[in-house]
Amino acid sequence: MYRYHYCQRLALCLLSVVSIGCATAPAQTTWFVATNGSDTEHSGTNGWADAYLTISNAVENAADDNGDRILVGPGRYVLDATITNCKVLALESAAGAEMTVLDGNYPVYRQRGLVIGRAGAVVSGFTISNCVYDHYQGGGVRVTNGLIANCIIEHCSASNYGGGLYLAYDALASNCMVRWNVVTNGHGGGVSVGGNAVILDSEIVSNTVSDSGGGITIEGNGGMISGCYIAHNIATNNGGGVNLRTNAVLCNSILDGNVSSGAQGGGGIYQYRGGEVRNCLIMNNMTSPEYGGGIYVNRFGLIESCTIVSNRAERGGGIAFVAQSVADGMFVRNTIISSNAASQGANLRMFLYLSQSFTWLTNCCATDLDGYGPIQGSGNTTNYPLFVNPDPANPDYRLQKGSPCVNTGSNYPWMAQDVDVSGLRRVDRFSGRVDMGCYEHIPDGVIFSLR
Repeated sequence: MYRYHYCQRLALCLLSVVSIGCATAPAQTTWFVATNGSDTEHSGTNGWADAYLTISNAVENAADDNGDRILVGPGRYVLDATITNCKVLALESAAGAEMTVLDGNYPVYRQRGLVIGRAGAVVSGFTISNCVYDHYQGGGVRVTNGLIANCIIEHCSASNYGGGLYLAYDALASNCMVRWNVVTNGHGGGVSVGGNAVILDSEIVSNTVSDSGGGITIEGNGGMISGCYIAHNIATNNGGGVNLRTNAVLCNSILDGNVSSGAQGGGGIYQYRGGEVRNCLIMNNMTSPEYGGGIYVNRFGLIESCTIVSNRAERGGGIAFVAQSVADGMFVRNTIISSNAASQGANLRMFLYLSQSFTWLTNCCATDLDGYGPIQGSGNTTNYPLFVNPDPANPDYRLQKGSPCVNTGSNYPWMAQDVDVSGLRRVDRFSGRVDMGCYEHIPDGVIFSLR
């Protein structure tokens, strides 16, 4: 349901540009930019032979509201100023991100590469690189409305909130690669997500932060990460992969090999005061020296339909939960917590306030649970989950036939329209009952349709 809603938003964002050219509006114009163009001798509108030289010139001359299009030829465009798209305008490359580079021109300039700030504004198909911004909210790209898609954002830095990419309000990012970016004094080494912003189907890889959220920091009441691969990011405090706060949602994603090296932890995810982690594979993450190799839940949070495996920490290799008041609690549903490693609580370690806080496990597969205070819930199993291939060197964490996790989960309304982490129906049509973990087991066999 959640992912379906935001895919609709993506489609509407794209349609908002192309639908501007209705009968009551002036005709849309296509502008051309090329590395051999001219800003003084060409008009920019009569094909490649008449192309502008600079993207900023095309943006300046395009109409505000007509849904114009700027088509940029392949090559490296070295910027002397930030490109700002605050128009109902599609800025697109002709040859794709690998062939079309926006170079922030550091150290000559200390600037962002790109700003997008209006509903209906679209940027697609560029590499944004070599940008250093000494302030906060996006070293490479800042989006407060509109869409960025099919882009690579790399080798950028900011002081805080998104070394590569900053998303806020109703911004949307789709099918992007965000890698090798740095935040020097704050949160979100690769990406910062706030407000109702969403990032879909993207790779967040090998970013670094001086505090929390090596890959992504996300907070707000409507923010979402969905369908992303978040791997090999590093935080020197909390949340090597993701710093998840308040009511944000992380779903249908894979977190692999992230590291938190600070005083608290959360190698894969640091979940603070709420938020939801749903339909995720969380594997091979590590924290040193403290809590939660896979997930560190601080105060309260919901974890649902996840597979948490092969993570490491000193305390709570899979999950660590720390409560600070009697009102704090953690809910874990339909989740497999297996084959993690820690000195205390290999799969789950709890630190409950005066032994009166609560941990609620429902329809979960977990062993080696360690802590102070009660574990409530039903439908749990301590049997081994029977993965297809549990070898961490070449893992396949789908479930075998006969696994105790098949058809033993608990169904929830969101599952009717959602899929598992691999894109299969979340509830298979044969049993009508969900499996534990992030993968749905599909029975072998043949379906015959008789007429």
